[in-house]
Amino acid sequence: CRDGHIDIVNLTISKGANDWNWGMAYACQGGHLDIINLMISKGATDGDWGMANACRSGYIHIGNLMISKGANNWNEVLICACERDQIDIVKLMISKGADKLIEGLYSAWDRGYDDIVNLLILELGYIPVNIISLTGEQIYFLYKSGVNPSTYFQSRFDHLKDIDNAATTNLSDVILPEINNIIMSY
Repeated sequence: CRDGHIDIVNLTISKGANDWNWGMAYACQGGHLDIINLMISKGATDGDWGMANACRSGYIHIGNLMISKGANNWNEVLICACERDQIDIVKLMISKGADKLIEGLYSAWDRGYDDIVNLLILELGYIPVNIISLTGEQIYFLYKSGVNPSTYFQSRFDHLKDIDNAATTNLSDVILPEINNIIMSY
């Protein structure tokens, strides 16, 4: 099903295969609409598994089909989309009611997906200060390795400067002195 060989799918059905949800989920992963529709016509009903697989692979149109069939695992798919730089799927999941935005934000931040980071910060309305997940020891290691931690973090925050809220306006004033305090404490 995942590889789109409908002739093989039909052969296995003729030999007694009947796990329609499994077949649909793997067809969703591969983006094979003809097999998905076949599995639905045979009785597949688990759209959540299919939607997660479709969205992991970037098939937003198939994700929408699974939504129309009752899928509603918004948060799982949101976080997965954040991990895979799938901004259109992130937007879709937010529009459907996903509310694990901070978890998604951390996933996107760690991977450097700044467009998703911006989107989620705008949705949240603030920047979680603990988005910096480095320990004091790690910050000091950057410093001892010749990397200016303030410059390192400032470069990560530069893409946020167009967001209009108080948290970003004072971000450098709040976070960068804290980094310098950590360096001085070692």
